[in-house]
Amino acid sequence: MAIKNTLDGVVTTVNANSGSWSGGGGIDSTDIIKQAPNALAEDVTITSNYNAFAIGPLTINDGVTVTVSASAVFKVL
Repeated sequence: MAIKNTLDGVVTTVNANSGSWSGGGGIDSTDIIKQAPNALAEDVTITSNYNAFAIGPLTINDGVTVTVSASAVFKVL
């Protein structure tokens, strides 16, 4: 598991530099309740001036890196 702060800087579960969410999806007819896997299996960068979150517990798989760019925030709730 690696979480880094960088001076340059993605959310994927946020897609490369777009700031748009992918995956998960609503599990109720009104699309209010969302679900997501409890393990992260790919590198992710949180873009500068964006914030991101995941609902825990969260496992970051071996060899996977979460990069938190300058002026970005990543929280596991």
